[in-house]
Amino acid sequence: METKEEWLKLLKEGEAFCYIKPTKRIHDSGYRCFEVGYFMIGGNNKIKDKLVLGRHSDIIQLYCWDIIEIKGQEILEPNIDLTLDGYLRIYSLGSRIKYWWGSMDFVCSCAQLYKL
Repeated sequence: METKEEWLKLLKEGEAFCYIKPTKRIHDSGYRCFEVGYFMIGGNNKIKDKLVLGRHSDIIQLYCWDIIEIKGQEILEPNIDLTLDGYLRIYSLGSRIKYWWGSMDFVCSCAQLYKL
């Protein structure tokens, strides 16, 4: 098991990655919780090792995305939560700007999130 310093080194070198894993636990907010942490991928695309940071996160905040200002209103970063039936909801707090996948095609093998 690696130390926090070793995990940080692995993340910077691209050997480890952040992960979000849906759980069945329901938060007081009414949405389901996530497990979050870091992992390394081994052979056959399977998890080789992981460091769990939290098992009961109800919102994932995506910091360091572009923060823009439109007519004096700051548009906050997107957030993710999990509905009871397993869908990830992507939204922005205090913002009227909505997100879409950049395409109306029914086949999206690679998805990119855009602001409308």
